[in-house]
Amino acid sequence: MGTKPSNTLEAQLEALNRAYRQSFPDKRQSLQTLWRALDAPEPDADAAQQLHRFAHQLSGSAGSYGYADLGELAAGIELTLAHQARRGPKAWARTRLRLERQVTALSAALAELA
Repeated sequence: MGTKPSNTLEAQLEALNRAYRQSFPDKRQSLQTLWRALDAPEPDADAAQQLHRFAHQLSGSAGSYGYADLGELAAGIELTLAHQARRGPKAWARTRLRLERQVTALSAALAELA
């Protein structure tokens, strides 16, 4: 007899989840690279946009794979960068400190879950 469809679907979902989790070290490396590009006395709009895009994508995908806490950490970075874009360069010093804490927390979570 053949494999039950629900077992096949379950196995496929488990494989997708495993592959997603295995991507965490690469995601962590990307996060750190993007942060290093942005971590400067003056904000770089291109670097901020790249980190924002990364955080947005991670926020959505993490939730879809069942990593809600990871998604919330990424969403926090996304929101902080969106607020910074509206505030302008004068607010960068405070935003930079907040982002540093958020990036550190997300990086630690990715390392822990990997």
